[in-house]
Amino acid sequence: MKTSDSMRASVRIYLLATVGLTAIAAILGILSILLNYDIGIGYYSHHSVLPVVLTVLCTASVIFFAVFSIFRFRRGASAYAKVPTLAVRITAALAAAVALLLAIADLRSGASLLLLLIGFGTCLYFLLMASNKHTPALSLAFGFCAILRLTLEIARSYTNLLIPMNSPEKIWLHLSAAMGIFFLISELRALITKPYTATFFFAAASATLLCSTASLTILFGILSNRVYGAQTKSETLFAALTLCLALYAGARLFTVARNSRPEDESEKEIDQTIEDPEEN
Repeated sequence: MKTSDSMRASVRIYLLATVGLTAIAAILGILSILLNYDIGIGYYSHHSVLPVVLTVLCTASVIFFAVFSIFRFRRGASAYAKVPTLAVRITAALAAAVALLLAIADLRSGASLLLLLIGFGTCLYFLLMASNKHTPALSLAFGFCAILRLTLEIARSYTNLLIPMNSPEKIWLHLSAAMGIFFLISELRALITKPYTATFFFAAASATLLCSTASLTILFGILSNRVYGAQTKSETLFAALTLCLALYAGARLFTVARNSRPEDESEKEIDQTIEDPEEN
């Protein structure tokens, strides 16, 4: 009983920390791009305080997520909900819609056939997650498309000479996409085999934080015409897709956290199911 209460308390603290830190980081990111960004040099103004505070906060938050997950959720049995909640369905549907718009924008811009196939595969992955019609084979195939789409965007941003290599816009995109990839890998493992609880909690919380902060920072920069260099429709839609991924990761985190329980309780439940099959 005490173990169960301790698990619930840990989950509550973790979720509150994720929401609070994400909100603070997102606000700091928006204020940094609106108040301290110098479009002439493509970087923050000299002696700007907000970007430094934002960097320290995000770094400390990711470290907190990692340490807390390892020590508090290492032995927790993560009951990865096979039936998605309404929040998961809505956020997955939003991600699918934006992924479709992004694929159409790539098509109109003359993108390669490979990129188009990956883009539409990404859309199908989130549709599967929203409809709960996925199988291990379909999840792996289309999930790999989503991972590749994020990877290709990192490569495209890296080779974009219009934006300086150390530009906050480029750095935020790379960090958020990389954490989004880590989250998708963790989710695929949870869907196909038994998930690692600590890894999933860390990946979902960090993706929620970094993807939210990065996408909102970039989108507000685009809307205020303060970002460096020319922005294409595809880049804007990718920032929107990153925001949808952040919401989806957060919804998944809350769903998994709600269904998590100590490992010994899960083992007892499995034993009871085996001993009394007629009751189930």
